[in-house]
Amino acid sequence: MQQLVAMVCSSLDSAMKQLFPRCRAIPFGSSVTGLSLTGSDLDVFLDIREPIIEDDDSTLGCPSGWTPKTIFKGVKRVFYKNRPVFTQIVPIPMAKIPVIKFHHTASDMDCDISFKDGLGVHNSQLIKYLLTLDSRIKPLVVILKYWARNLDISGSGKINNYSLVMLIVFYLQQASVNLLPSIKELQKVHQRVYIREWQVNFNTDYPSTSENNSSSLLELLQGFFKFYSDFDFSTRIIRPLEGSSVLRKEFKKEMEACHRSRYVESLHLDRHACLQDPIQLDYNITSGWATKEIQGLKLSCLLALEVFESMRETPLGIIPRLLEPEMNVKLKASIKAKTKKKMNPTVSFTILAGKFKTFGLPEDFEENNVEDSQKFIEKNWFCTVYRLLEVILEKIFMLQIQVVYDKVGVKQMKLQEEDDVHTNNEDNILLNCSGKYPLHKRRKGKGQIVQPNVSPIQREIITSEKIVKEIDSKTADTPIKFQCLVVKKSNPLHALVELTDQELTNNCFMELAVYMQCKVHSWIEKEFMHMVQFKKNVWTSNES
Repeated sequence: MQQLVAMVCSSLDSAMKQLFPRCRAIPFGSSVTGLSLTGSDLDVFLDIREPIIEDDDSTLGCPSGWTPKTIFKGVKRVFYKNRPVFTQIVPIPMAKIPVIKFHHTASDMDCDISFKDGLGVHNSQLIKYLLTLDSRIKPLVVILKYWARNLDISGSGKINNYSLVMLIVFYLQQASVNLLPSIKELQKVHQRVYIREWQVNFNTDYPSTSENNSSSLLELLQGFFKFYSDFDFSTRIIRPLEGSSVLRKEFKKEMEACHRSRYVESLHLDRHACLQDPIQLDYNITSGWATKEIQGLKLSCLLALEVFESMRETPLGIIPRLLEPEMNVKLKASIKAKTKKKMNPTVSFTILAGKFKTFGLPEDFEENNVEDSQKFIEKNWFCTVYRLLEVILEKIFMLQIQVVYDKVGVKQMKLQEEDDVHTNNEDNILLNCSGKYPLHKRRKGKGQIVQPNVSPIQREIITSEKIVKEIDSKTADTPIKFQCLVVKKSNPLHALVELTDQELTNNCFMELAVYMQCKVHSWIEKEFMHMVQFKKNVWTSNES
């Protein structure tokens, strides 16, 4: 393989020196990392070793006169002049990173050549180094690449191999696995090297991580499937740089605080998935993913977990089974069955704990020496938020709510019952909500109350009462029926609220849900501020 790669680069060097006397063709991607599969294309970066000006409309101040556009046109001409050494030439100038695809006749290899900045070369060097930190990492990545290709969830127009490798890297960085350090940790070097504003060098003398985790390759593989079968791609940003994921809302605040707001715009936080490149920090590797990519990945992980479960007695057959063509057939059937069902519209939003995490703790909390104080604090905050949300649903939107299940035990939450803190793996509450008043409408200009001791939620309740008096009977007869799932999440502490329509007969749900998505977290934050200011505990109905 390496001989063929060298042959391609030699041909490119010879041909391109007509145009760029000092140029050098540098391979990157799977041919460098050692992760190439049969039929993989060769990625090459052409370093022209001359000054380049980014502005295509001007060459002032650039002795060579080269711009990205003129480089692309020049290389394209060289390819056409050097047929049949290079054939099947396909220029793609409008891609995020412009490339020219071609076939190298002597090596019989399909190749992509780019000229932008060489960051891909450094990404490949980083991945290649990460694979050396533990002997299980490379086989794990190769198995998962074959698995993804077999299930047809990776490839052109799907999950690309770089995205998949970065998902694996991120999984291996998790504290529960601890086989890879954060990229930030690796970037702690005495002399930093930058391309544009991005640090591209890293410590190549990092100690082996093998002693951090004794899991077998199969256990690591199963862990990957478990991790991503339940990962919340829609609200979080994956950051291999930090080795952690955060809520997008939290990330946005963090970037604004350190004057890096442009990262937020460039990363497209509104996309279905967000995976921050570990070197080019304003690049979302997964910005092109749609719902089908995430659904395909999650269903594939669930199918893989079924294989692990069914073959517990014969573990040696698990990997061959995962790579059988029949798995692809099963996945397609599973996706088809899922898409046949009519999907009820769902709207979700988050409520962050922030500085109010410890609000409302009992006065004797410190004296009681609660066994797991952190879990108690989190549960206490979550119960407070749920009570406020309950008031909002019942009093502001005048909905009837019925508890389908309560895995938290909000009504029984007391300090003496700290044993109950340990009973639930996932704290969540599911409510059935129904009503007939479209109280998200007509609110503007009706909340003019000046008394400072009137809480924000109480103001909204008074507004709703005014609107109900004005609504005629015809407007009031608009059925609203949905489920509200409230889930406690950690790191950072927050509540995830998911509203799912159960009526499917009118547009009122989406209007109401989007309104709640915009307003509820703000109301609750203001209510916390009010309670702190006026030394109140939790809003109760007798305030109205």
